[in-house]
Amino acid sequence: MVRSRHAQPLTWLFFELRDAFGDELDAGNKYGFYGSLAEAALTHLAQHQPEDADYRSLLKAVLTQAFTFHAELRQHDSISGNGSIILHSTDQEGRQQRLDLNDLDLDK
Repeated sequence: MVRSRHAQPLTWLFFELRDAFGDELDAGNKYGFYGSLAEAALTHLAQHQPEDADYRSLLKAVLTQAFTFHAELRQHDSISGNGSIILHSTDQEGRQQRLDLNDLDLDK
């Protein structure tokens, strides 16, 4: 989840990217695709606090990540599968926490 004062233009961009990549997204890669876009937005927001009044730099960060998927698509004719599960939560002080289940060693 991305919380931003620019939720409307960010949502618009996500819908546009969904339409642009729609035929290439499936159950095996959509979580990685949307997760990477959200991670790009979160990283940008973390680096730009307080949040900029202009939303264009946020959209550029997300679009830059989308271009990496476009390059992968052109090179390999598909987007690689990544069905990772990422859990987000907020602690009592309002700090966001992220747990990527792919990083866990479940064999221990």
